[in-house]
Amino acid sequence: MRDYEMNSKLREDKQVNVHLEALGAKLLSRVQSDYTESANLEKAMEQVEDNLICSTKGAINPESTTASLKKEINSLFVCISITITLENVDKIDDHTKDFVADFDEDNAAVPAL
Repeated sequence: MRDYEMNSKLREDKQVNVHLEALGAKLLSRVQSDYTESANLEKAMEQVEDNLICSTKGAINPESTTASLKKEINSLFVCISITITLENVDKIDDHTKDFVADFDEDNAAVPAL
């Protein structure tokens, strides 16, 4: 019976070893898969960061351009207002000429002292 028990024990040990080798292969496969997945996630995160930087830069330029254009528009409004005012000065009737005689400095009579 000793040979039978020994053979049984050897078979059992062999099965355990086969099972352990299969588990080791699965573990190695899982570790390699996790490593690959981590590397892919890291690349994806770097791409997201790069995209965020580009988006932020892209948003800053239009904002500064918009602010600059608003200032320029306000400046143009002031210029237009001044121009319109100057154009309208000629259209204003001077009613004071009806009350005050034309004054010519060269012909003005200065009372003698």
